[in-house]
Amino acid sequence: MSNANYPVNSAGSAAFAATVSACVFAFLVPICSADGVIEPAVVAVLVGIFAEMLRRHTVRKLVTSLNATDADALLDVYINGAQVGTIASIDAISLKLDALRDPRNYAAQFVNILGFAGRGTLAALIFTGREYQPPEDAHHSFTRDGSSRWLELVSEDLRASDESGSSR
Repeated sequence: MSNANYPVNSAGSAAFAATVSACVFAFLVPICSADGVIEPAVVAVLVGIFAEMLRRHTVRKLVTSLNATDADALLDVYINGAQVGTIASIDAISLKLDALRDPRNYAAQFVNILGFAGRGTLAALIFTGREYQPPEDAHHSFTRDGSSRWLELVSEDLRASDESGSSR
């Protein structure tokens, strides 16, 4: 077989590195919010570059496997334990390479991750309801037995809101 040439797709590389960096940055910002955004941004970019290096290594291994594969080799295709057909080994490797090089895959995964985070955030905002506002007479004084009067008032207010909500 001739030497298949799969050059690195710069658009795919940029999309992959940007997607990984954005996901890592979104994860690190809440954790490192006291330190600012510079450190999480630097770490996110480094992780994106490292992930791109690993992706390129995987592409090189697949190209090597493609070049070493016999042109007549067939692979069986199974779905749920039942054989449904065969595919040429070269075609299977080519499909993997094409998927790794397509920037639309990485953009679609990034949109999926944003959608998941957005739905989770929206659900958290909806289910938490209103922000708790303690009554004016609540203060952080402690009673003789050491318990906080503020906690007692919060408990009373929550019980009252539960009772009014269950009577609807």
